[in-house]
Amino acid sequence: SDADKTRVHMGEFAERTAQKYGISREEQDNYARESYELAIAAQNSGAFKDELVPESVFAHLTALGKCAGEKKAMKEALVRMSNACNPCDEQPSRFQPEKMSALKAAFIPEGGTITAANASAVADGAAAVVLMSAEMAAKHNVRALARLRAYADAELPPEQFGEAPAIAMRTAL
Repeated sequence: SDADKTRVHMGEFAERTAQKYGISREEQDNYARESYELAIAAQNSGAFKDELVPESVFAHLTALGKCAGEKKAMKEALVRMSNACNPCDEQPSRFQPEKMSALKAAFIPEGGTITAANASAVADGAAAVVLMSAEMAAKHNVRALARLRAYADAELPPEQFGEAPAIAMRTAL
């Protein structure tokens, strides 16, 4: 169909961005290698042990959440599930630095620079944050972990999706 002919994978857009800014395959591989090494070091040190939760816990909590008002039951279930699971991000353990240079480009076969090792993983994960006013935190006796000082958003055409965060950062700063 015509629609299929016009579809472009995000990886192809990322390739265009790398080409536009002269980001080489070697630079991408080095950045990915350092990122994996930092992630592995953080895992080994336990830096995020209190922040990672197995995906299955969220499914159980969603089901439990339907039993509105049963905070004690939810808390007990969460403790049981947390004790039964060893949450960790599996992606860093799959890293094989010795194979990086041999990998073929994933999106543009001839001359592409993005590979399975230096691209974002399909399962990057998820994050959650709870925002509230200082008044609400005081009311509920919750200690603030951070303060939101600025924010911004930015929009560019889809083929420039990788550039929008830089615009938002400049605007916020």
